[in-house]
Amino acid sequence: MKLYKKIFRQSWEITKTHKSLWIFGFFVLFWGGKGIDLELFFTQSALLGSNNSPFQPQFWQMDRLGEGWHLFISSPTPILMIIALITCVAFLIGIIMISQIGLIEAFDPTKSKINNRKKYSLEQAIKTSEHHILPVLEANMLGRGVAYGLLLLSALPLFFLPATNFRLVLSLLLFLFLVIITIVVSLVTKYAVNALVLENLTLGKAFHRAWNIFSKNIGISLELAFMMFITFFLINIFDVLVSVVVTLPLGIMFSAIFSAVTAYYIYNVLLLVTVFLVTVVSVVLFSTWHFGNWTLLFSELTKGQKKAKIHRLLKGE
Repeated sequence: MKLYKKIFRQSWEITKTHKSLWIFGFFVLFWGGKGIDLELFFTQSALLGSNNSPFQPQFWQMDRLGEGWHLFISSPTPILMIIALITCVAFLIGIIMISQIGLIEAFDPTKSKINNRKKYSLEQAIKTSEHHILPVLEANMLGRGVAYGLLLLSALPLFFLPATNFRLVLSLLLFLFLVIITIVVSLVTKYAVNALVLENLTLGKAFHRAWNIFSKNIGISLELAFMMFITFFLINIFDVLVSVVVTLPLGIMFSAIFSAVTAYYIYNVLLLVTVFLVTVVSVVLFSTWHFGNWTLLFSELTKGQKKAKIHRLLKGE
């Protein structure tokens, strides 16, 4: 547990000191959602269960595709919108990759500028990204491609088997098995990106390095992923409680000024806005801190194999 405390404390100190990293923490959310590896279970299950998902046969019904194609060819507006969308997405992905690289460099414990509390700047992230942005993008795209490929495998029974309960059960069993592999792929990709930036390796060598580190430290990797999931869950509860405590005096004041119905609606709007603002701030801070934890853990694991807490408990160490 000392290792985790050391990592969490150091990551939080850097997060507090270098507020410019919060911007990077905000943008990396666009790539991995909440950035929590165990959250992939819920994200993938939502994609598999939605009728509007390409992983469902209903999405590919000819009448729906025909309507979409007719709309596309009947006016130049959709084409222009698609071009604009692709341009915006490409720009956003570039910012996300720079943010990932910036966070990894900023949390690198060997960097003297971090130890000396010098502020990490956007210019430093851009300069470092000149050498790493393409391999980091390739690693992320490869990891995401494998994740969606595994999800597609779990959806195949829905496309090729008769509409029976067996089809649903088989697809569910495949999903439960393959989502575990998806989480492993996510963790290995995370280590590979760190290896690309911190050790300046080629893409192939970075993934080989990442797999070597993960395979020797499976327990501690999964433990950190689980702790980050639980921490995020608790933070969400904390956000709601803080919002209620902050807004409750105003709610009491509204009830004394307005009618019960009016006060109720005003307070609900105020509470929702407060929860939203508090959640945005906490999620950005968590995203930055969470990313730093993985970089610091990677740096520790490069020094040698570490035993997971559960392993030490089972062995009585």
